[in-house]
Amino acid sequence: MRRIALLLIMLILVLTIAIPVELSASSIRWGEGRIIGYVYDAETSEPIAGAIVGIVQTGDVTYTDENGYYEFDDVEPGVYIVGAVADGYKPSVATVTVPPGQTVQQDFYLEPIEVPQPSAIEGYVYDALTEEPIAGASITVVELNETTYTDEKGYYRVEVPPGNYTVEACARGYLSQQQNVIVPPFETVELDFYLVPIPSDTAIIYGYVRSVFMNQPINGAYVIVLDELKLVRSRENGFYIVEVDGGIHIVIVFAQGYLPSIKIVEVEIGEAKQVDFQLIPLNIPPYPYRYHQEPIPK
Repeated sequence: MRRIALLLIMLILVLTIAIPVELSASSIRWGEGRIIGYVYDAETSEPIAGAIVGIVQTGDVTYTDENGYYEFDDVEPGVYIVGAVADGYKPSVATVTVPPGQTVQQDFYLEPIEVPQPSAIEGYVYDALTEEPIAGASITVVELNETTYTDEKGYYRVEVPPGNYTVEACARGYLSQQQNVIVPPFETVELDFYLVPIPSDTAIIYGYVRSVFMNQPINGAYVIVLDELKLVRSRENGFYIVEVDGGIHIVIVFAQGYLPSIKIVEVEIGEAKQVDFQLIPLNIPPYPYRYHQEPIPK
């Protein structure tokens, strides 16, 4: 009898211990929660498909669908660090608390990574007389031996490393033209060309009007061919062009705030001659300065 009683006591103890353990395991399963959410573009609020979302503590990883949606099932209650990342975006991290048996939504708004634009030279090529765009003109960066062509609007663009360059524009029926340009890092420099048509039954005088200081272009300067009473004005980049008869001409240039300049120019029929002008400003400093801007002692 004692042996039977002992067996009964042992059976009761086993049942008493086993039942709570089984119930405890069930309670853990019933207490598991979920983490769900969406991943968006922070600027456009558009969903991001294929973004990677992961839980740091568990190492679980999933991907967003075409709607930017993700989910993690069977997450034990606790505090988690959840991160999201996608190509072209900065990663984002959030702390998520999952209560027992609940679903927690955690959305992410990823900031796009700003990719620096490459350095470039761009602009337009025009007919110097008519100011109409020239399509199919070749643009060559001499130092790189790289050539591109203008589109139907006369526009071109060429990407280059930062540096100093000589750029040449050529088109059939026009004189070629070169300009120097400095291209800083991650910047686009505008460089327009006005190509001079090759004359046949006339002569052409053209060139640039600039300030003698810093070689800055002068916009709107008056260019007068005195002997033919012809007047043109320089453009924004200081460029001017005028058709004349063959022979010797007196050309005078003046602009507001500058001393005038006069040159004698000889040009023949069928010839285009470049004549540049540098004007001296009227505003002179009240006392002389050295090159490094310190007053000269009296």
